[in-house]
Amino acid sequence: MNELSEVEVVVREGVPVVRIRGEIDLSNVGATLRSIEAAVDESAPGLVVDLRELEFLDSAGVRLLFEAARLVTSAGGRFVALVSPGSPAVRVLELAEACDVPTQWSCRTGVCHTCATALLSGEASYETPPLEAPGHDELLICSAQPTTDLVIDL
Repeated sequence: MNELSEVEVVVREGVPVVRIRGEIDLSNVGATLRSIEAAVDESAPGLVVDLRELEFLDSAGVRLLFEAARLVTSAGGRFVALVSPGSPAVRVLELAEACDVPTQWSCRTGVCHTCATALLSGEASYETPPLEAPGHDELLICSAQPTTDLVIDL
């Protein structure tokens, strides 16, 4: 913990969950990354980084997510980030890119539907509605903004 953020690690069903509250910026990104690195368990199926109480994320924080995703996937695990509505990582595509998750997209406006992704649970809205709405169980990650916690199948 430092002045800007609090990092807590819990284990749920054998999976480490790193909860980050507050802010991530250049001044605390190193300490935050060390907390995440310490939570990685190579025998676990992955790592969850819970950003639902994150208030601020600058470019150093985005890089931290890249680094954490690489660390977990290089150990053979799956990296999952939890984000709530109003999060600094507002658009789903931005978070996926920050986590180095391979995604397909072309337009970033919801026109081409290249980015249509299975929506497992949750709801999202679109600042500018797409020309054609996605299917009932789909999300256009290029322009969707979470309105509830989301679970998507990338």
